[in-house]
Amino acid sequence: MLSIVKMKYLVCCLIFGVVAASSNNGGPMSIVGGTNASPNQYPYQISMKSASYDHFCGGSLVRTGSGEIVVVTAAHCLSGESASNVQVVVGRHTIDGSTGNQYTKEYKVKKIILHPEYDDDTVNNDIAIMYLDGTVETNPGVQPIELTDKPTVNFFNQECIITGWGALTEGGESPNILQHASVDFFPDGDSGGPFACKENGKLVLSGVTSWGQGCARVGKARIYADVFMMRRFLDGRLGLISV
Repeated sequence: MLSIVKMKYLVCCLIFGVVAASSNNGGPMSIVGGTNASPNQYPYQISMKSASYDHFCGGSLVRTGSGEIVVVTAAHCLSGESASNVQVVVGRHTIDGSTGNQYTKEYKVKKIILHPEYDDDTVNNDIAIMYLDGTVETNPGVQPIELTDKPTVNFFNQECIITGWGALTEGGESPNILQHASVDFFPDGDSGGPFACKENGKLVLSGVTSWGQGCARVGKARIYADVFMMRRFLDGRLGLISV
């Protein structure tokens, strides 16, 4: 299911950890109004790369019921991709590796699972899981984030966090340093859609970016896959509950 959120700071086609997205042609993304994050501030953030792009999408590290750490991201990032063409970079702060990357490590992807009802045309059920080749070692720069188990109504009128390496202006260059911004979550549209919101004092994964209406344009909504509404798919695949 998809949700609608309007940005306090303008954000478009965002590639971020909690929330992951890419443009249709693999071109620059935008996170307008973002500021530099500190190294290790969002240790669940990952970056996806390929032979063609040093960074093309983001995602979130999540721990399965068996203890394995996997990546939750947007299905449209991986639709038509084979696992062998994608690498996941954890602990990444700068794309060029110049600063804050002491915990950076690359992993091959061994398996990609798209939501069984994902639709390329409508972008419904825009969520996917990547299983990595090798055990992800946790440290101050690499940590999984929990999935929310609360309905999105619990986050109404809260500020949530988005992160990523999206371009700072529409059609502009992508930043080297990880960006972050606060967004207002309000009950508009189908069921609402946060990103990483605070639950009991800590950030939890609340949404996955799906698409936006125009980059850096005032008053345009952004569409997100609602994690709570997709818990049956996620829980079944991640072994968090029996389904």
